Amino acid sequence: MTSAVHALVLVFAGVTLALASLVVFLLQRARRATRALDAMTARQRALMDQSEEGVFIVDTATQRILEANPACCRLLGIGAQQIDSLALTDIAGGQSRSSDRLIKDVAKERTCPPREDRFRHRDGGLLDVEFKASLIEGAEGHAVCVTFHDVSKNKRAQDRIRRLAHFDHVTNLPNKVLMRDRLEQSLAHARRHGTMVAVFVVDLDRFKFINESLGHQAGDQLLHAVGRRLRRTLRDVDIVASQGGDEYIIIASDIRQQQDCVRVADKLIESFASSFKINAQAIAVTCSVGISLYPAHAPDADSLLKYADMAMYAAKEAGGTSYQVFDAGMGVRGLRRITIESSLRRALAEDEFRLVYQPQAHLASGGITGVEALVRWQHPQLGMLSPGEFIPVAEESGLIVGLGEWVLREACGQLKRWQSQGLPPLRVAVNLSPRQFLDRDLSATIGRVLEETGVAGGQLVIEITEGLLMKGMSDIVPTLYRLKAMGVSIDIDDFGTGYSSLAYLQRIPIDTVKIDRSFICGVCTQDGDAAIAKAVIALAHSLGRAVIAEGVENAQQLDFLRAHGCDAVQGYYISQPLSAEAFARMLALADAHGRLAGG
Repeated sequence: MTSAVHALVLVFAGVTLALASLVVFLLQRARRATRALDAMTARQRALMDQSEEGVFIVDTATQRILEANPACCRLLGIGAQQIDSLALTDIAGGQSRSSDRLIKDVAKERTCPPREDRFRHRDGGLLDVEFKASLIEGAEGHAVCVTFHDVSKNKRAQDRIRRLAHFDHVTNLPNKVLMRDRLEQSLAHARRHGTMVAVFVVDLDRFKFINESLGHQAGDQLLHAVGRRLRRTLRDVDIVASQGGDEYIIIASDIRQQQDCVRVADKLIESFASSFKINAQAIAVTCSVGISLYPAHAPDADSLLKYADMAMYAAKEAGGTSYQVFDAGMGVRGLRRITIESSLRRALAEDEFRLVYQPQAHLASGGITGVEALVRWQHPQLGMLSPGEFIPVAEESGLIVGLGEWVLREACGQLKRWQSQGLPPLRVAVNLSPRQFLDRDLSATIGRVLEETGVAGGQLVIEITEGLLMKGMSDIVPTLYRLKAMGVSIDIDDFGTGYSSLAYLQRIPIDTVKIDRSFICGVCTQDGDAAIAKAVIALAHSLGRAVIAEGVENAQQLDFLRAHGCDAVQGYYISQPLSAEAFARMLALADAHGRLAGG
């Protein structure tokens, strides 16, 4: 072998060895790369499997599901063996257009920012999710990786927050916020189309008494039931909302004439004709309705609501169970009521209330045996107010309890002062409102006042209305017996207006029945009034009760009552209500002469 050939062989051998070494190096590197890739893939798989978020991979060409992690299977109710048979449309709520759009968006932008949607659960339900997607490029084709998580709880919380913000939690009706928005929409529609909008304020009569008698839970059930009934009574397009408490707002659009409002109001009042069944107990409820009309009464929502509210109070002042359409005169009356309501709380602290005393005369002896204490309000702006103006407001606001205790304490204190002046023995009668009888401490309060003023129980008379007995007898009777045990006398005021039965009078510890003035005024001219007065006197005497006639204004009425055995009378013929000082002078004069003026 020549040296040249030998050199060539050596060169070839060296190249071969170098190539072999290179191949070995490349193979080792490839194996390391493969192991690294496998390790990375394993880590990614572990991360995917352990993730709390659902992850699935979709083939862009076929939209078939290639892979899904355990969280995806759990959230969507998919078994691992079912993955190969699913397509994106099976998950995306069966909406092929939505699926196609997602694939196209990701293919174009390579990623999809977070968005909310609904994915279909295997049981057919829909799951609120937030998801994002990104493109995976490969040699054999492209895929889309979708990552999502369940936001159903968040959605429910948001829906609840929205509902709390716009719906009343007791009635489930739109609240004043949503009602105001709906009213503005209705007015905008009416302006465009030249139609009218009616606003109705519906307020339950005596709800506070019912609520406090039955308990607040039953009261809430009643408010809910009233809302349902109003909703059933009206058209689907009418809006029924809760103003809060026992007040409802109704918005009726496309009204053609005012008479349409009257027909709606009649339907509303008629819907209360049947009672409401609450906890197996039938509850009779009535309502007062106020009406305002766009554009006849006002062009804006605030004024319409205010005027309908004024009209509702006018309906209440008319006795309730009625409706009133707003008129301009109500503005003055409404302002007066607002003034009364806003200053009532301050009036007790400022010592603005006064008591006057109306004498009660015994017919057989002609002497004054007692007085009825009547409250008046010396308002700094409005002057002297009668109870008819402020007592209903005090009852609605709950201030009647404090006012009633003040009247009781002042009347007993004045009685004690008269005694210290040497005036003859008297009894003082004080009216109690239904709201006061709901106070569990009423008898304790009266006992405390008697002790503090030094007045004996037998000198105090508590007057209650017949209507109170008829509507809340089971709750009131125990309190009456506790008062009787203290020596306090009990009178039924306004007897005859509530049609009490003989059974009622037998079951309650009543001392005296007071015939209502509405019957006394006609005893000499109306056969019916005369018959009622005679029957009440006979009924009361048969049960051992005394009788007082209210509102006696002339000698003929006095003679009639004396002839038929009435025990005592009060009214302007005997005396108008007097200040404490004037009554003391009158009593001294009557005692000196032994007879009453007019007697």
